[in-house]
Amino acid sequence: MKVKTFSAASEKGIDNKLNEFLDENNHSIEIVDIKFSYGAMVVFKEKHTDSIDE
Repeated sequence: MKVKTFSAASEKGIDNKLNEFLDENNHSIEIVDIKFSYGAMVVFKEKHTDSIDE
């Protein structure tokens, strides 16, 4: 598992950064948990795609 931490001066700033991260990584990660406090911490797993040779 990996962790990505976000911080910003406003709640809207954190929302924007978090949404951008999720949009960019939509197909390559599986979100395990998101924690909010004075920032946001995303716990995620990288998805592994196994290709079959034909």
